[in-house]
Amino acid sequence: MDKALVDALGLDSLPFEDSIKIIEDQLNNIDKIRERLSSLLDDYTKQSNICDIQKWYNQCSDTLSHKIVLTMEDDIEFGFNFKYRNRDFRCLVSYDDNKEPYWGVCGLTENINSCPNIFNALKQLVLQSNKGFHNYEYNSSEWVISDYERKELIVDRFITLANLIYCSESCSIVEC
Repeated sequence: MDKALVDALGLDSLPFEDSIKIIEDQLNNIDKIRERLSSLLDDYTKQSNICDIQKWYNQCSDTLSHKIVLTMEDDIEFGFNFKYRNRDFRCLVSYDDNKEPYWGVCGLTENINSCPNIFNALKQLVLQSNKGFHNYEYNSSEWVISDYERKELIVDRFITLANLIYCSESCSIVEC
């Protein structure tokens, strides 16, 4: 491979200083191309994720339309608000840094530090539902429960969680 590069850049017939300058210029060009490709990758990933969210939103809205009205947030999250023990929460689907989809329930005005008993009781309601929910162990304090999910399973996971909340006597859906 080195020989192919030396031949392609014509380095054999040049003084070392000129060869070094050509190699440095080529490395700078490669760095610029890498930066642009990285930026393009981020843009395309974001657009793909927005399309996924819109598709999932439509699927979930169709399924839940007779029970819950879903709302979109910033093209990258959808869900619904509800009350549990007079506290405001949101059940949602989104993407983590445009990489992995996740579902979850977060506090809108409270966090686990401000009302730990309520957060823990709501988390147990979900975990003990025998619906296969698991909790991501590194959640920040505003999350009651959340976890990453494969794209092909996220709609079913969210619908199951939404129905669990909808059917719970201790939760009430907030119409937006």
